[in-house]
Amino acid sequence: MAGAPTTYAELKTALLDADAIPSASDYADNADLFIDLAEARFNSTLRTRDQLATSTLSMDDDGEASLPSDYLALQRATAIEGTRRVPLIEVSPEWMDDQHPVAYGGIGQHVTVDGPTVRVRPITGTVEWRYYAAIPALSANNVSNWLLSAHPGLYLAAALYESAIWYDDETAQQRYAAKLADQMAQVTERDKSSRIARRRLGVKGPTP
Repeated sequence: MAGAPTTYAELKTALLDADAIPSASDYADNADLFIDLAEARFNSTLRTRDQLATSTLSMDDDGEASLPSDYLALQRATAIEGTRRVPLIEVSPEWMDDQHPVAYGGIGQHVTVDGPTVRVRPITGTVEWRYYAAIPALSANNVSNWLLSAHPGLYLAAALYESAIWYDDETAQQRYAAKLADQMAQVTERDKSSRIARRRLGVKGPTP
């Protein structure tokens, strides 16, 4: 295949064209698995501006709400009461239970993530939830995403590395580990440059 892969189908073709593990008779059948494993790696390591998303959480009477389904990590949380916006301090569930043993209303001060649940104390009505979202998984129904469009080499290197681990091919692991590290460095450097440029331009509003 000529050129970098830009779709799910092209990425699978690139994986097969690479002939990463020639002795693996089931390599084609496992292409989806390697892409899934690559995306799991991205979600555990990448935290870039492109992943930032915002959700408005409506807290229930117990000061709780469900996390967004694609949540990875919190960037910031803000309690909203009318025109007031109060930054929330993230704490552990244990600290929250110890310091706020009884739920009561007021302007939120602290927030915690407890499993799939967000808890705020004092109980506040609305929370603006700024967070790092998971990479949208590629599939036959979702043929591309922002990461594949911007960094096709990263996707391919990560999937090839996962295939080398799966088939316990140490030579391939070393080869693709180096490519993956190089691609990851490019992504993080680009993200760093984007943040610096944003600050230099004096963009109004909070900078991630």
